[in-house]
Amino acid sequence: MLIAEVCERVDRWRALEAELFTRAGAAVASAGGAGAKTVLAEVSRHAGARALRWDELRPAAPIAVTATEVPSGSPAELLDLLVAEYGAAMRTAEPASDAPVLAVLRVASLEAAGDRRRLDG
Repeated sequence: MLIAEVCERVDRWRALEAELFTRAGAAVASAGGAGAKTVLAEVSRHAGARALRWDELRPAAPIAVTATEVPSGSPAELLDLLVAEYGAAMRTAEPASDAPVLAVLRVASLEAAGDRRRLDG
């Protein structure tokens, strides 16, 4: 990937994870039962941690990127989107030149898929 493309993707994934952090956290209060509240709180915490990882990976060079539009939807729908985008990015990445991004993608993909399964119970 070119550096501008890396910045664009990393910024998008950080924004999606940050929004998932917010939405899942907000859903805790209205969730029924302690188990559902615990799962949503953990999903929120995991999304926040992934957002920070993406923020740390972004190149320091000031590269302009377009603002990320975050789709509406539930935490489950955001997780579905993230899992799909992470999978597509892993399939097209170059192992040598994209190694730092791939390392985070592998972990983020597994974590997001696990969070999605936990939401389903």
